[in-house]
Amino acid sequence: DYALLPLKMTFEDGGAYAEWVAVDARLVARVPDRLDWNEAAATLVSFMTAHDALTVAGRFAGGDTVLLQGCTTGVGIAGAQIARFLGAGAVVGTSTSV
Repeated sequence: DYALLPLKMTFEDGGAYAEWVAVDARLVARVPDRLDWNEAAATLVSFMTAHDALTVAGRFAGGDTVLLQGCTTGVGIAGAQIARFLGAGAVVGTSTSV
């Protein structure tokens, strides 16, 4: 199924800069009212990057232990949430002490 609607936020690969766009309806998400466009874009990019790192590059499987370096960044926080959602046995993070 495809949807033709005002662009809210899409996972379209390759970029899309238009007032209107036709994309697979499963790849469209409404921007929450509490987020501005910059926050919505940053959130989308952080979660897509973390998901790709865990599932493609990291070959994550449920029950795995996940080590996140820089877990206080947007990508790190997203990675921790995704890992737990996908059934990580443990999520371990790193930080520096000042």
